[in-house]
Amino acid sequence: MKIQPPDKAPGQARQIYEEGLAQLSNGATQAAREAFARALALDASLAAAHYQLGNCLRQSSEESAAETSLKRAIALDPGLADAYFSLAFLLRDQGRVSDIDTLMKALANALPEDAEHIEQAAGLLAEYGRTNSALELFVRALSQRPDLARLHQRIGQMHQKLGQFANASDAFEGAIRRDPFFGPAYLLLAHNMRASSPNDTRIALCRSKLAEPNLPDNTRICLHFALGKLLDDLGEYPAAFQQFQAGNQQRRRQAGYDRATWGQFFETQRQMPALQTALANPQSPTPVFIIGMLRSGTTLVERMLANHSCMYSLGETEMVDRLAEALAQHAGISYPLCLRRLTAEHLESLVVQYRARWPREALKARHVLDKNPLNFMHVGLIAQLFPDAQFVHCQRDARDTALSVYFQNFANLRNAYAYDLADIAHFYMGYYMLMERWQTLFAERIHAIRYEDVVADPEREMRRLTATLGLEWEPACAEPQVGDDAISTASVWQARQPVYRDSVGRWRNYADQLAPFLAALQPEARPMPD
Repeated sequence: MKIQPPDKAPGQARQIYEEGLAQLSNGATQAAREAFARALALDASLAAAHYQLGNCLRQSSEESAAETSLKRAIALDPGLADAYFSLAFLLRDQGRVSDIDTLMKALANALPEDAEHIEQAAGLLAEYGRTNSALELFVRALSQRPDLARLHQRIGQMHQKLGQFANASDAFEGAIRRDPFFGPAYLLLAHNMRASSPNDTRIALCRSKLAEPNLPDNTRICLHFALGKLLDDLGEYPAAFQQFQAGNQQRRRQAGYDRATWGQFFETQRQMPALQTALANPQSPTPVFIIGMLRSGTTLVERMLANHSCMYSLGETEMVDRLAEALAQHAGISYPLCLRRLTAEHLESLVVQYRARWPREALKARHVLDKNPLNFMHVGLIAQLFPDAQFVHCQRDARDTALSVYFQNFANLRNAYAYDLADIAHFYMGYYMLMERWQTLFAERIHAIRYEDVVADPEREMRRLTATLGLEWEPACAEPQVGDDAISTASVWQARQPVYRDSVGRWRNYADQLAPFLAALQPEARPMPD
C-alpha cells in the first residue's frame, strides 16, 4: 500500500472518517468499523475516529480493544465528553464501578465550565451508587449554574441518601427559591424529616402555595402529597387523608392504571409451567432477592441483612427488569410468554450479563443481595436463570401496605395502581395470587418474613432468617442503622432510624377511608379481624 504524503493524509483520513459515520447511520457497523480503522491508519491523532471505533468494538463485545480505543480518544482530546461516557458504560458492564468514579472526575476536570456534562457525569455516579462523588460533581455543576433548581434538588438528594438531613433541607429550600413551581422539592422537603409541631414552616409553605391559582398540575400534586405527609406526622389524620386523596385523584388521571392488562399479566404468569434452568451447577456468589409488595419492609430487611459479613448488597436495582426486556426483544414476543421460546444457551448468556454488572467487591462475598420488591413478578425467570438463588419474601398487613402505598407519589410508571384504593386492591390480589403460585413451585427457596415480627423482635427474626440462608449469626444483623452508606428508597429517612413500631397498625388511623380497599379484596387475601 502506497503511503500518502503527510500533507494529504489528515484530509483523506477525515474523509474516510465521514464515510464511516455514514455507514453507521445506515446500520452497517462492520463497514463503519473498517472505515474508522483505515482513517486511523492515515492519521492516528484523529480522536473522534478512536471514539467511534471504540463504540464499534463495544458492540461486538471486544471489550479490551474498545477500552484501548476509548482511552486513546480521551488522551488525544480530553474534552471529548462522549468518549468518557462510552467508556463508563463499558466499565459498568464489567462491574468496575470504582473506575467509573475516577473517569467521571477526570471528565469534570477536563471540562470545568461545562455544567451540562458535569451534571450528566454526576447523575451517572449517583445511578451507580457513588453518592459522595456524585455530590461533589453536582456541587461543581451548581457553581456554574446556580440558577438551576434541579441541581439544588439533586444535591439535596445526595445529602439525604447520606443521612445529612439538615444539608438536604437547605438544598431543597434552595431549589424552591430558584423555582417556586418546582414540585419535587416540596415533596422531598416534607419527607426529609418528620414534622413535630403545627408551627413547622413547611406546613405553612405548602398551604400558602396551594392557595395560589393556576398552579401547574404536577406542582399541585406534589404539594398535596407533601402537606398530607406533614399532617400525618402530627396525627391530623382526616386532614391528612384529604390532602392525599386530592393528590391521588389528580395523579390517577395522569397514570391510568389498566386493570385488564395487569390482570392478564398476572394470570399469564400463574399459568406458566416450571421451565428448564440455565445452569446445572451453582455459581458463587449466590444471589439473594428481597421481594414483596412495595412498602412491605423490604428496605428494613435489606439494611439488616446487608450488615452480615458474607453479604454484599447491590441496593435497589432494576437489573432483572432489563433482563426480562431483553428476553422479550430477543424472542419477539411479550414477557412472560417469551420464556417458552428461549434456549438454555440464551438464558446462560443472560446470567453472564447479570453477573457482569456486579461491582468487583461483590465477587468477594458469599451472597449478593438484590432488593427490588417488584421482582416478585419475576420469580419464575429468576429461578430459571439462577437455580441456586434464594428469595426473602417480605410480608406486611395488607391494610398498612395499602395505606403506605397510597401515601406515596411514585416516579415509576409501573406503580400506576398506587393512586386509587380499589386499584391497589386489584394489584395486591395479583401479587397475592402470584406469590401463591411461586410458593407452590419454589417453596424451599422462598423464605417469608413479616414486618410486624421484625419490628417486635429484630434479633429473633433475623436469627431465623440468617439460619435459613445458611449463615452464622452476627449481632450486626439486628441493627438496621447505617453509617455513610447511601440509601435510595422512598423510606430514606425512616431507614436511618432505629427499629420502631409506629408503622404497625397505622391503618387504624384511617380505618373508614380504607373501606374501598377492603371491599375490593377477595376473601382469601383479606386480613384476619383484629
